[in-house]
Amino acid sequence: MIQTVRGRELAAGALILAMGAAFAWFSGGLGLGTATRMGSGYVPRLLGILLAGLGLIVIVRAWLMPATPLEKTNPPWIPLLWIAGSIVGFAALVERIGLFLSVVLVVAVCRAGAPERRWIEILILAAALSGFCALLFIKGLGLTMPLWPGER
Repeated sequence: MIQTVRGRELAAGALILAMGAAFAWFSGGLGLGTATRMGSGYVPRLLGILLAGLGLIVIVRAWLMPATPLEKTNPPWIPLLWIAGSIVGFAALVERIGLFLSVVLVVAVCRAGAPERRWIEILILAAALSGFCALLFIKGLGLTMPLWPGER
């Protein structure tokens, strides 16, 4: 069976539609409330309905577009493995070396998945993202995690 772009779009639209419908369905047990006094189920149901609508739009667009055969390409396994490894490394190291250095390492390891990037770009991104995460999670949300090694 030859895969087509249309078939992939239809499958993606069906998946998005199913996820949106599931969100809307499972939020049914939560209180809906009104627009001025939102209950705990208001936003999940609204997002589920919007997601299902987006899935429906993707399906209709895929149905209307002509079917074209896909080129045979190999998936980019190596970059995906580097990115997955960086996530596992972050989870393993965040308590030991702190949030700031863990985020820097995640960005540096992910760079192996995108070798066309220059190191200066990666260093700027790592510093900015580490600072943002520290401000958001430790200062803003008050999570109790070490920022640097040896804190706790």
